[in-house]
Amino acid sequence: MSIRPGLNVKNLNAAGRTFHHPLALLALWAICAFSGALTGCAGRRYDIKSDPSEADIYINDVKIGKTPMQVPFKDLPETANLKLEVVREGYGSVLTFVPGPTTALLEADLLVKIPKKEDEIDKINRQVGQIIKAHQLMIANRNHEAIRLIDEAIHENPKYIYPLILKATVLFMSRNFKEALVYWEKVLSLDPVNVEAKRMVSVLKTDRKIASELGTPETGNTAGGTK
Repeated sequence: MSIRPGLNVKNLNAAGRTFHHPLALLALWAICAFSGALTGCAGRRYDIKSDPSEADIYINDVKIGKTPMQVPFKDLPETANLKLEVVREGYGSVLTFVPGPTTALLEADLLVKIPKKEDEIDKINRQVGQIIKAHQLMIANRNHEAIRLIDEAIHENPKYIYPLILKATVLFMSRNFKEALVYWEKVLSLDPVNVEAKRMVSVLKTDRKIASELGTPETGNTAGGTK
């Protein structure tokens, strides 16, 4: 990818660059426009900073130093795109791609905001709290309220298996077998060796009484006949 003369890197980023970390916040500012042939341009560099500072900088998986740091283009691989990762202990990491030395970029400031790991911990704690409360509601036979909390947890992290298991269980107890099957199959798609999910999918697909409610062909098992 090359940068046309006068194209602001921030605008290029907004046009559709892909970040590989869900919490990555990257701001790019071109502080010098391209104003001549690339050869002979002195001072072509990246000025890499982070919030917080003292973060490790990796270019194409090679550690080159810590923020803040000025990196001359002459010291970078001669490519159009560079893999940039900024990592700080106690925080998350930011991974993205930036224009390389073979583009028309003359000079740029890179400011990388690194998310706190505590944000992820708070998110997990909140989800665990939702699941505990949903389980209590399920025991109290307040299934609609339980499902509402479970859905919030699923929306926040669709690949977190336990809310899916709990929702499948609540739906089964509510005799909503069709939806219960959908959620047990979702569990299996994320964890193909999940024993409980395999057992419940088998029950839902083979039990005569349940099969009649699902409208699926009976396979000869009776209620309670599946171990």
